[in-house]
Formats: sequence, structure tokens, C-alpha cells
Amino acid sequence: MMPTADSPRGAPAEEALHNLIAGALEHLACHVQTGRAKSALLAAMLLDHLARDPDVTVALRLRAQHLRDVLEDRLP
Repeated sequence: MMPTADSPRGAPAEEALHNLIAGALEHLACHVQTGRAKSALLAAMLLDHLARDPDVTVALRLRAQHLRDVLEDRLP
């Protein structure tokens, strides 16, 4: 998610990161509220993407990885 010459100050990259985090949280909330396994799977997939992104902070990568692991352990 590195800024490019076409994305001054990294705004599109930041927006994409924020959208990814928002999506993961939305699917996680849906799973918590409904118990829907598909929502947990989708949240885990987005968290995995965050956990593998070298452009996010180490703290965010580690937390995303941990939450992904928790969700995956609970999937059928």
C-alpha cells in the first residue's frame, strides 16, 4: 500500500487501508451478532490480508494475525 506518484500523500492507499479495516470489522461484528460462519471467514480473510501487508505497522499486523487465528480456530 505504498503511495505512488499518482497518489499524493498516500491518500488513496490510506483510504484503501481504512476500507480494509472497516470491512474486517463489519464482518466481525456481523459474526458476533449472528454467529454466521461466513462472516467470520470473510473477516479472517481480510485480517489475513492485513497481517501480510508489509506497509502497515508491526502492531497492526500482529493484532490482525492474532484475531485471524482466533476466528479460524472457531470456524467449523
